[in-house]
Amino acid sequence: KEIDTSHKNLKKYFYKNFNSVYSYEDILRATKGMPTRLGLIVELIFHGFKGATKLNEIRYLKVEDLHNDNGRCYVSFERGDIEIPEELYHKLINFNRTLIDSETGRGYMPSEYIFKQIDRADNVGKSPIVRETIGTSAVASFKEAINDSTVTMKTLRYSGFNYYAYQLMQESEQM
Repeated sequence: KEIDTSHKNLKKYFYKNFNSVYSYEDILRATKGMPTRLGLIVELIFHGFKGATKLNEIRYLKVEDLHNDNGRCYVSFERGDIEIPEELYHKLINFNRTLIDSETGRGYMPSEYIFKQIDRADNVGKSPIVRETIGTSAVASFKEAINDSTVTMKTLRYSGFNYYAYQLMQESEQM
């Protein structure tokens, strides 16, 4: 039997919205023009932080989870350590000290988490953890900064996967 390799048949087997792959340099360039909080979230998604659609590893990130061992920076999770660039480590430490949101001009609510909730009247009695929709806001801001309407959270994750696969191949001299 002949295999149907028509576009109509094959398209169901391929990820439909994966039109672009971004390098880490692309990510850094685009996030410079974004609100700091959203730019950091985009970087963390790129580097493999997850939590399904709620981004729990980002939302519940604490300073005590960050480690700098002579320039080797990483974040400790139950699932293991994720290495991050030293520049991102310092950005997270500095962001934790931020008292005012650069986008809204409002203060952050006190919290043990790096990504704090913005203090609004509707937050009374609610947990000071960043809302689950923060990932959507970060992706929307990145789409605008990079001028690519096809970007999704998967685009950022797959770009990170490709970046690290490429780095490993270069280090092992298989390229």
